[in-house]
Amino acid sequence: MANNLDQQQVQINVTPLVDVLLVLLIIFMVTAPMIQSGVNINLPKTKKAASAQQSKKSIVVTINKAGKIYVDKAAVTLDTLLNHVEDLSAKDKTQVIQVKGDKDIPYDKIFQVMNKLVMGGYQKLSLIAETQ
Repeated sequence: MANNLDQQQVQINVTPLVDVLLVLLIIFMVTAPMIQSGVNINLPKTKKAASAQQSKKSIVVTINKAGKIYVDKAAVTLDTLLNHVEDLSAKDKTQVIQVKGDKDIPYDKIFQVMNKLVMGGYQKLSLIAETQ
């Protein structure tokens, strides 16, 4: 009787685990492109958007229709913009910063935001548009 116990091996059936993992993988692959960072705005439309190089997670600066500025989803003023960006970038001046401006705001407001970032030492700025 002791021999029978020694010869038996306990095996775990991993098929249900693999099935669940595949379903989760498919769910994440479908929902990942839908997740958007930042504030919802009406972006200007272009026929072909330039490809942005993203080696790291970029910081998104958004200017909505009312002219309010957001760094990711946090509302900031023009005076505190640089402090928030420096906090998120860990003062890494090579960090890519994406600037999204609502199509109905004056160009001057976008220029002020970009100028503030350039004066702070950030050179990798990308303007974001929506493709048609």
